[in-house]
Amino acid sequence: MASEDAAYHVEVQIRTLLQHCWATAVEAAGEIYGTEYKSPTVRAMAEGTDEERLTFFRIVSSLFALEEHSPQIPGYEGDRSTLASRLRDLACTDSLLDDLRAAIDSIFVVDGSRSGEELFLMKLSREDQYLDIESFSVERLDEALRRYDAVERHAERTSVGDDSAEDFVYDNAVLVFASDQVKLSVAYPNYSTNVRFFLDKVTAYLK
Repeated sequence: MASEDAAYHVEVQIRTLLQHCWATAVEAAGEIYGTEYKSPTVRAMAEGTDEERLTFFRIVSSLFALEEHSPQIPGYEGDRSTLASRLRDLACTDSLLDDLRAAIDSIFVVDGSRSGEELFLMKLSREDQYLDIESFSVERLDEALRRYDAVERHAERTSVGDDSAEDFVYDNAVLVFASDQVKLSVAYPNYSTNVRFFLDKVTAYLK
């Protein structure tokens, strides 16, 4: 168990299903293109294709807002038909959707989790498209946090299989609490590459 005097910072995000779908699709695109689209600095300096991709996500955000009867992004107001037309006009739309579809099946997953454990350390090698999942019981929280910290500091390298000489460097990691792997997939679709819901929604808008 974690020691009684341990202190941890906790971030709580409350999202609707569509908001979560949108946010994780942005993260998935960031993994694909190696760009942190969530970063205010990146958004402020974006140009060319990166700016077009950000415009794509802003338009989709306003489309989702329409469904939820929520305020749209300033500069991206309009009805479904108008916003869908703006999506079609973007040069990046088809390639972005194709890349997200490809990402669904391109990641090689090694699942070392065990039944009954509720802490999942998900480690991704962006360059090699390799995802490793470890699991821990709640009682092993301190161990899970140490492992997470090691990955975050780029201190862990691993080899895949006895016959592989190639090392994978994990450049992204998250430690997740979930009661089972089904809920894990829902909570972190960008890591499990379960972005089909987002793709289905956007494809429907474009028809």
